[in-house]
Amino acid sequence: IDMHSNCLVADIAFKGRILTKDCVEIGYGTFAPFRNLGYMTEALKAISNWALSETSILEITAETAIDNYASIRVLQKNGFRFIAEVNSYLNWSKN
Repeated sequence: IDMHSNCLVADIAFKGRILTKDCVEIGYGTFAPFRNLGYMTEALKAISNWALSETSILEITAETAIDNYASIRVLQKNGFRFIAEVNSYLNWSKN
């Protein structure tokens, strides 16, 4: 939520837990009027640092469309590394 306008600017959530790998997948999106303002970079940093501080979580994964350059940049700024391209999507990981 943007404190000045009191508007919801984005959402971010874990998609679930893969118990066998101690891994969670994260998904996020920023609403159009609030893109390229750093909200998601900041949110992803906070939530991924928190998750990786938990002893039961060893890895966070994410998936982006191959042409979603803004999302790719957010992941790169937060230390996620490219893993593979699968069906026009890019898979990313951070641990």
